[in-house]
Amino acid sequence: LAAAGVVESRFSKLLTKHSSQKLLAQCKYTLFREANEGYSKLLVELVELQAGQGHGGSSSANTADVVTRIQALIGYFKLDPYRVYALILDAFEQDVQNESFVQVLKVLRIRDCGTLVGFQFRCCHKEAMSSDPKSGEEDTPASLYTLAATLIKHGIITVAELYPFLAPEDSESLKAMEDYTSKRVSEALRVGQVNPA
Repeated sequence: LAAAGVVESRFSKLLTKHSSQKLLAQCKYTLFREANEGYSKLLVELVELQAGQGHGGSSSANTADVVTRIQALIGYFKLDPYRVYALILDAFEQDVQNESFVQVLKVLRIRDCGTLVGFQFRCCHKEAMSSDPKSGEEDTPASLYTLAATLIKHGIITVAELYPFLAPEDSESLKAMEDYTSKRVSEALRVGQVNPA
């Protein structure tokens, strides 16, 4: 249109600028204050669920109310559902005996629950290796194992989803087993030998 003289050449520049701004500008989903307020309200709900209060007790009806309020918080404050689920898993890890969390996790089910728990295992392993790689000590808390077992028991995750995140790798385990076996065999062979010294 500018070449034909219908519009000014400045119009095409403005159109390009407007299109670029519209397509390339990042959307701001939440303000910092709003996200903090949403997550703090979520934590209040989780503490109440953990304490068994849940706005009047920990019955299944009240658990359903908690789930409804959590879903409302996710929608109103535009909270990241994966982060919300991770916070619920963290709260559940601290109180694994609380069956209310199982109900909440089943209702709010996401596809990658096994991945979230697996990342927690992987982070614990990386932390242990970065602090003292030669120790071979396991720094994964027992509560994380209990959480994983409880989630598997209730069908929220499967062993197959969790297995790729567990350490050590299969090849490392096989090598360690072969080293251990060869060391024990060589010790057993030396048992009947006489030392001529």
